[in-house]
Amino acid sequence: MLRKTLAQFAGMMPPPPDGYSYNGLYDYVAVNGVEFESASLTEEEHDIVKQAMGRRVWRQQECFMNAQELALSDDRLVYHEGYAVGSVGIPILHAWVAINGKVVDVT
Repeated sequence: MLRKTLAQFAGMMPPPPDGYSYNGLYDYVAVNGVEFESASLTEEEHDIVKQAMGRRVWRQQECFMNAQELALSDDRLVYHEGYAVGSVGIPILHAWVAINGKVVDVT
């Protein structure tokens, strides 16, 4: 669903300039992006995330900063940027971390 929406958005943009393969971020992510599914963390993964989170306050609407701080807290947490589908179904730029391919979002 998200890939299709991004491809539709990319289709509304002008073609890429000479020498470029993509006409923008929508196009690039639609072609190359990796989709994440929601999955439960194991007890060990949960403990790793909890320790990395510490006692920090995670601010709303600051997903990029939150994800960067969390990823820097433990090298088993991998930083990602891309799109998430908002409550009205429109893709929004977002950042999160993953552990063993599972999404962790503190925002």
